[in-house]
Amino acid sequence: MISPVYFTIIDSNTDSTIYETFIGDTNKENTLKDLYPFIANSAIDVIDSIQSNTNASGNNNYSKSHLQQKTRNLLLNNINDTTDANKTSFYSDNILNAEKNTNSDSVPVYNNNSSTTLQQITSIPQGSLFLGTVDEYESYLITAYVTYLNTKFIIISDKTVTINYNSFKKFFMNVHELYIKQIMNPFSSKNAFITNELFDCKVRVLGDMYILPSSSLISSAINDSSSSSINI
Repeated sequence: MISPVYFTIIDSNTDSTIYETFIGDTNKENTLKDLYPFIANSAIDVIDSIQSNTNASGNNNYSKSHLQQKTRNLLLNNINDTTDANKTSFYSDNILNAEKNTNSDSVPVYNNNSSTTLQQITSIPQGSLFLGTVDEYESYLITAYVTYLNTKFIIISDKTVTINYNSFKKFFMNVHELYIKQIMNPFSSKNAFITNELFDCKVRVLGDMYILPSSSLISSAINDSSSSSINI
Protein backbone atom coordinates (compact mmCIF):
# COMPACT_ATOMS: atom_id res chain seq x y z
CA MET A 1 0.00 0.00 0.00
CA ILE A 2 1.25 3.47 -0.96
CA SER A 3 1.71 5.91 1.91
CA PRO A 4 -0.05 9.26 1.53
CA VAL A 5 1.98 12.07 0.01
CA TYR A 6 1.97 15.41 1.83
CA PHE A 7 1.76 18.57 -0.26
CA THR A 8 1.94 22.10 1.09
CA ILE A 9 2.22 25.68 -0.17
CA ILE A 10 4.28 28.05 1.99
CA ASP A 11 3.92 31.81 1.74
CA SER A 12 7.12 33.67 0.87
CA ASN A 13 6.55 36.60 3.24
CA THR A 14 5.52 34.86 6.44
CA ASP A 15 6.93 31.33 5.88
CA SER A 16 3.54 30.06 7.01
CA THR A 17 1.45 27.32 5.45
CA ILE A 18 -1.35 28.66 3.26
CA TYR A 19 -2.46 25.29 1.90
CA GLU A 20 -1.87 21.64 2.74
CA THR A 21 -3.34 18.30 1.78
CA PHE A 22 -2.60 14.59 1.69
CA ILE A 23 -2.66 12.77 -1.64
CA GLY A 24 -3.45 9.07 -1.41
CA ASP A 25 -4.83 6.80 1.28
CA THR A 26 -4.86 8.82 4.50
CA ASN A 27 -6.08 5.78 6.46
CA LYS A 28 -2.70 4.05 6.11
CA GLU A 29 -0.85 4.07 9.43
CA ASN A 30 2.05 6.49 9.40
CA THR A 31 3.78 7.40 12.64
CA LEU A 32 5.40 10.52 11.18
CA LYS A 33 2.36 11.90 9.39
CA ASP A 34 1.78 14.52 12.09
CA LEU A 35 5.39 15.68 11.68
CA TYR A 36 5.05 16.39 7.94
CA PRO A 37 4.21 20.11 8.43
CA PHE A 38 7.28 20.53 10.66
CA ILE A 39 9.50 18.68 8.18
CA ALA A 40 8.24 20.92 5.38
CA ASN A 41 8.84 24.03 7.46
CA SER A 42 12.39 22.97 8.27
CA ALA A 43 13.03 22.53 4.53
CA ILE A 44 12.55 26.28 4.06
CA ASP A 45 16.10 26.88 5.30
CA VAL A 46 17.45 24.34 2.81
CA ILE A 47 15.57 25.95 -0.07
CA ASP A 48 16.64 29.45 0.99
CA SER A 49 20.24 28.28 1.24
CA ILE A 50 20.05 26.92 -2.29
CA GLN A 51 18.70 30.25 -3.50
CA SER A 52 21.04 32.48 -1.50
CA ASN A 53 23.97 34.07 -3.24
CA THR A 54 27.14 32.43 -1.93
CA ASN A 55 29.44 33.33 -4.80
CA ALA A 56 31.88 35.50 -2.83
CA SER A 57 34.53 35.25 -5.52
CA GLY A 58 32.39 37.15 -8.01
CA ASN A 59 33.01 34.54 -10.70
CA ASN A 60 29.80 34.23 -12.72
CA ASN A 61 31.23 32.44 -15.73
CA TYR A 62 28.82 29.54 -15.52
CA SER A 63 26.51 28.66 -18.39
CA LYS A 64 23.80 27.12 -16.20
CA SER A 65 20.71 28.77 -14.72
CA HIS A 66 21.18 31.46 -12.07
CA LEU A 67 19.70 29.22 -9.39
CA GLN A 68 21.96 26.35 -10.36
CA GLN A 69 25.02 28.63 -10.28
CA LYS A 70 24.30 29.68 -6.72
CA THR A 71 23.54 26.11 -5.68
CA ARG A 72 26.82 24.92 -7.15
CA ASN A 73 28.77 27.54 -5.20
CA LEU A 74 26.99 26.69 -1.96
CA LEU A 75 27.83 23.03 -2.29
CA LEU A 76 31.39 23.45 -3.49
CA ASN A 77 32.10 25.73 -0.53
CA ASN A 78 30.34 23.77 2.19
CA ILE A 79 29.94 20.13 1.16
CA ASN A 80 32.70 17.62 0.55
CA ASP A 81 32.73 15.86 -2.83
CA THR A 82 32.28 12.49 -1.17
CA THR A 83 28.99 13.45 0.49
CA ASP A 84 26.27 10.85 -0.01
CA ALA A 85 23.40 12.76 -1.62
CA ASN A 86 20.80 10.32 -0.35
CA LYS A 87 21.89 10.95 3.24
CA THR A 88 22.07 14.74 3.15
CA SER A 89 21.08 16.75 0.11
CA PHE A 90 20.27 15.59 -3.41
CA TYR A 91 21.91 18.68 -4.82
CA SER A 92 25.37 17.79 -3.55
CA ASP A 93 25.48 14.95 -6.05
CA ASN A 94 23.40 16.71 -8.67
CA ILE A 95 25.38 19.91 -9.08
CA LEU A 96 28.83 18.44 -8.56
CA ASN A 97 28.20 15.80 -11.20
CA ALA A 98 26.67 18.39 -13.51
CA GLU A 99 30.14 19.90 -13.91
CA LYS A 100 31.06 16.90 -16.04
CA ASN A 101 28.34 17.77 -18.54
CA THR A 102 29.74 20.20 -21.11
CA ASN A 103 26.41 20.89 -22.80
CA SER A 104 24.51 23.18 -20.40
CA ASP A 105 21.40 23.37 -22.58
CA SER A 106 20.81 19.64 -22.77
CA VAL A 107 17.60 18.12 -21.51
CA PRO A 108 17.55 16.52 -18.05
CA VAL A 109 18.98 13.02 -17.87
CA TYR A 110 17.22 10.65 -15.51
CA ASN A 111 19.03 7.64 -14.06
CA ASN A 112 17.55 5.03 -11.76
CA ASN A 113 19.38 4.70 -8.45
CA SER A 114 19.52 1.06 -7.41
CA SER A 115 19.83 1.86 -3.70
CA THR A 116 16.75 4.08 -3.45
CA THR A 117 13.65 5.10 -5.39
CA LEU A 118 15.28 8.47 -5.99
CA GLN A 119 16.11 9.42 -9.56
CA GLN A 120 19.12 11.64 -10.14
CA ILE A 121 19.19 14.59 -12.51
CA THR A 122 22.56 15.31 -14.11
CA SER A 123 21.46 18.43 -15.98
CA ILE A 124 18.81 21.08 -15.24
CA PRO A 125 17.26 23.34 -17.91
CA GLN A 126 18.00 27.04 -17.60
CA GLY A 127 15.42 29.06 -15.68
CA SER A 128 13.93 26.01 -13.99
CA LEU A 129 11.70 26.63 -10.97
CA PHE A 130 11.68 22.92 -10.13
CA LEU A 131 14.40 22.17 -7.58
CA GLY A 132 14.04 18.40 -7.50
CA THR A 133 14.61 16.56 -4.23
CA VAL A 134 16.39 18.97 -1.90
CA ASP A 135 16.69 16.97 1.30
CA GLU A 136 15.84 13.78 3.19
CA TYR A 137 14.51 13.17 6.69
CA GLU A 138 14.33 9.63 8.07
CA SER A 139 13.94 8.22 4.52
CA TYR A 140 11.28 10.83 3.70
CA LEU A 141 12.23 12.74 0.56
CA ILE A 142 11.49 16.47 0.28
CA THR A 143 10.85 17.70 -3.26
CA ALA A 144 10.45 21.42 -3.90
CA TYR A 145 9.37 24.01 -6.45
CA VAL A 146 9.50 27.80 -6.07
CA THR A 147 7.49 30.44 -7.90
CA TYR A 148 8.95 33.69 -9.21
CA LEU A 149 7.71 35.41 -6.03
CA ASN A 150 9.44 32.71 -3.95
CA THR A 151 6.28 30.96 -2.81
CA LYS A 152 7.35 27.41 -2.02
CA PHE A 153 5.57 24.24 -3.13
CA ILE A 154 6.79 21.22 -1.16
CA ILE A 155 6.06 17.50 -1.43
CA ILE A 156 7.05 15.00 1.26
CA SER A 157 6.99 11.35 0.25
CA ASP A 158 8.39 8.15 1.73
CA LYS A 159 10.22 5.24 0.15
CA THR A 160 6.98 3.56 -1.00
CA VAL A 161 6.45 6.36 -3.53
CA THR A 162 8.55 6.12 -6.68
CA ILE A 163 9.70 9.60 -7.68
CA ASN A 164 9.35 10.42 -11.36
CA TYR A 165 10.68 13.93 -11.82
CA ASN A 166 8.86 14.48 -15.11
CA SER A 167 5.54 13.71 -13.39
CA PHE A 168 6.38 15.72 -10.27
CA LYS A 169 7.34 18.71 -12.40
CA LYS A 170 4.05 18.54 -14.32
CA PHE A 171 2.17 18.39 -11.03
CA PHE A 172 3.96 21.47 -9.68
CA MET A 173 3.45 23.44 -12.89
CA ASN A 174 -0.28 22.68 -13.00
CA VAL A 175 -0.72 23.55 -9.33
CA HIS A 176 1.26 26.75 -9.92
CA GLU A 177 -1.27 27.72 -12.59
CA LEU A 178 -4.14 26.97 -10.20
CA TYR A 179 -2.43 29.02 -7.49
CA ILE A 180 -2.05 32.04 -9.79
CA LYS A 181 -5.76 31.90 -10.61
CA GLN A 182 -6.55 31.60 -6.91
CA ILE A 183 -4.57 34.67 -5.82
CA MET A 184 -5.93 36.69 -8.75
CA ASN A 185 -9.43 36.15 -7.42
CA PRO A 186 -10.54 39.56 -6.03
CA PHE A 187 -12.36 37.80 -3.19
CA SER A 188 -9.25 36.01 -1.92
CA SER A 189 -6.21 37.23 -0.02
CA LYS A 190 -2.71 36.27 -1.13
CA ASN A 191 -1.47 35.48 2.38
CA ALA A 192 -4.65 33.84 3.66
CA PHE A 193 -5.05 30.10 4.09
CA ILE A 194 -6.68 28.63 0.97
CA THR A 195 -10.04 27.09 1.85
CA ASN A 196 -11.45 26.99 -1.68
CA GLU A 197 -12.95 23.52 -2.08
CA LEU A 198 -12.64 23.62 -5.87
CA PHE A 199 -8.93 24.43 -5.58
CA ASP A 200 -8.48 21.56 -3.13
CA CYS A 201 -10.36 19.15 -5.39
CA LYS A 202 -8.28 20.06 -8.44
CA VAL A 203 -5.01 19.65 -6.51
CA ARG A 204 -6.08 16.17 -5.42
CA VAL A 205 -7.01 15.23 -8.97
CA LEU A 206 -3.63 16.44 -10.22
CA GLY A 207 -1.99 14.44 -7.43
CA ASP A 208 -3.78 11.29 -8.55
CA MET A 209 -2.68 11.95 -12.13
CA TYR A 210 0.98 12.79 -11.60
CA ILE A 211 2.15 11.86 -8.10
CA LEU A 212 0.67 8.48 -7.29
CA PRO A 213 2.06 5.54 -9.27
CA SER A 214 -0.34 4.35 -11.95
CA SER A 215 -0.06 0.80 -10.62
CA SER A 216 -1.61 1.82 -7.30
CA LEU A 217 -4.53 3.48 -9.07
CA ILE A 218 -5.11 0.40 -11.22
CA SER A 219 -5.02 -1.95 -8.23
CA SER A 220 -7.38 0.35 -6.36
CA ALA A 221 -9.81 0.34 -9.28
CA ILE A 222 -9.64 -3.45 -9.47
CA ASN A 223 -10.34 -3.77 -5.74
CA ASP A 224 -13.29 -1.39 -6.01
CA SER A 225 -14.77 -3.29 -8.93
CA SER A 226 -14.25 -6.61 -7.16
CA SER A 227 -15.98 -5.42 -4.00
CA SER A 228 -18.83 -4.01 -6.07
CA SER A 229 -19.38 -7.30 -7.86
CA ILE A 230 -19.38 -9.14 -4.54
CA ASN A 231 -22.00 -6.80 -3.12
CA ILE A 232 -24.16 -7.30 -6.18
